[in-house]
Amino acid sequence: MKSYVPNNRWLREFIYGESGAGKSTHLATACLDERTRPMLWLDIGGNPESIRVPEEHFPTIVSLEKVADLNDVYDWLLTGQPIFARNRDGKPTTKMHPFVTWMKDTHTRMPEVKLVEDETNPPLFKSLAFDGATEFQRLAIMEITGNREKRPGDPLQATEIQHWGQALNRVVHVVRLLYQLPMHVMLTALEDDRKDETTGAIRSVPWLWGQAREEVPAYSLLTMRLVRKADIPIASERAKYPKAYSIGFADMVGPFVAKEQYHMTKKIFEDPTITAILDAIGA
Repeated sequence: MKSYVPNNRWLREFIYGESGAGKSTHLATACLDERTRPMLWLDIGGNPESIRVPEEHFPTIVSLEKVADLNDVYDWLLTGQPIFARNRDGKPTTKMHPFVTWMKDTHTRMPEVKLVEDETNPPLFKSLAFDGATEFQRLAIMEITGNREKRPGDPLQATEIQHWGQALNRVVHVVRLLYQLPMHVMLTALEDDRKDETTGAIRSVPWLWGQAREEVPAYSLLTMRLVRKADIPIASERAKYPKAYSIGFADMVGPFVAKEQYHMTKKIFEDPTITAILDAIGA
């Protein structure tokens, strides 16, 4: 049990949309704002090649190959991003933390590590990008069924109903923990269309399986649907945004999932950037 301390200065964003809507481009704008850079970027089948930011502000990208890869990253972030490893008493040693060593050895683009014994440096990263939740759930299913190591021509194990339940629980659990980290956290997912069996209406939702499509956005404070302007079906609506490539909806002004709990006065963003979002929430 612990006391609740409200803290709305952290951005807790979940953004979803079709492939090519600009989700990765949106995340990369966090690298251009002092409030959110440097950024640690966890890639799970996303599109980091689309990042276009100056080299000195490029995010440190970690590609997750299996679900367990998240553990080392999460533990390091949760404990305050320590530069030095800890001994059994919890005190810092003179040996660099193994995750920091791994990043330095494998990444040419990462924040400078200043080795000071009193650890007075601020955290290496101000924000975390998790790109994307849809592929992470696929990865979880492949591991649960034992299909991840299969070759292209190998027979695959059938996915059973209990596997879907395990994958749902896993992605919801991961999202809940990530949003509790003491930093800005931004997640992405692809988009899917779901038909209401009662009314027949089509609703756009995050491309997650089962109840996860409703539960995952529930943990965010801002759930935004990103849509290419060209995909907006009504010409008069497209005409409202003559210069925009994509539109971000932070409120349910149509048959789709969206919400914001920062009490923003602005609900629709043209080519949304993290700077515009931070300004809107007063961060």
